[in-house]
Amino acid sequence: MAHHRNRYAGNFVIRFNISVSYADGSAAATVAGPPDLVAFEAAYDRSVARFETELRMTDILFLAWHSLKRQGKTSAGFDDWLNTVEDFQMDGAAEVPPSETPASTG
Repeated sequence: MAHHRNRYAGNFVIRFNISVSYADGSAAATVAGPPDLVAFEAAYDRSVARFETELRMTDILFLAWHSLKRQGKTSAGFDDWLNTVEDFQMDGAAEVPPSETPASTG
């Protein structure tokens, strides 16, 4: 478990690649990163460190929704957005050393 904590202690930035298919036939791909992970922890009062042993569909879909909302690709609330989702796929988590992450422009 200690190796997992190190990833959140500044050694790596965790990003989740998530693709969503909607009932209307459209699709979206997004990368959920630190802002989305922090929002998840605040919304569910659960540490993302628990993803290693307990990752729920709700967790993945919340990360996708939050990432898409943050990027301005949806304005719907989570439940309304979720009602439009037909399928999703998570391509896995990528551990990116902080020196390789783009600098914030905002």
